[in-house]
Amino acid sequence: MKPKNLTLLAFLLMALLFVSKVYAQQTTTKTKVKTDSTKVKSETVANTPEKEDRVESLSGINLFPNRKTQSFNFRFTQPLKDTANVELKNASGKVIYTQALLPEEMPMAKPVDLGKLSNGIYLIEVRSANTTYWKKVKVRN
Repeated sequence: MKPKNLTLLAFLLMALLFVSKVYAQQTTTKTKVKTDSTKVKSETVANTPEKEDRVESLSGINLFPNRKTQSFNFRFTQPLKDTANVELKNASGKVIYTQALLPEEMPMAKPVDLGKLSNGIYLIEVRSANTTYWKKVKVRN
C-alpha cells in the first residue's frame, strides 16, 4: 500500500471514530469505502431533536463487506452508555434486523452477520432512553 493511501486510510479511520453532537440543527457527513468487489457508501445524518430527546450522529456505526461469505457485518466502534435497541431498515422502512444492546455486554467492534444485502439504501438506528443515533448507508454490489 502506498504512503498516500495509508495516510488517507488513517484519516478515514479517525473520522469514523469522531462523534458529533447535534442540537437544533441538521448535519450530514459522507464517507466512501471501496473494496475489490463491493462498494459501500455511508452517510451520517442527524435531524433536529424534539423536546428533550437528543439526536446524535454516531460515526462509529458501520457496515463492512465480508467477501469470504458474500455478506455484510454490522460493527460498533463507539461504546454505549445506556441500554439501547439497534435496527437496520431498508429504503421502504421495513426492519431487516433488530437487537437489544446492553452496554456491559457490548464489545466495541463485534461484528453481527446480516447475510447478503441487496443494492440499496439502508438506515441503521440505535435508540436509547433519551438519545437516537442513526446512519444512512448505501450498498452497491
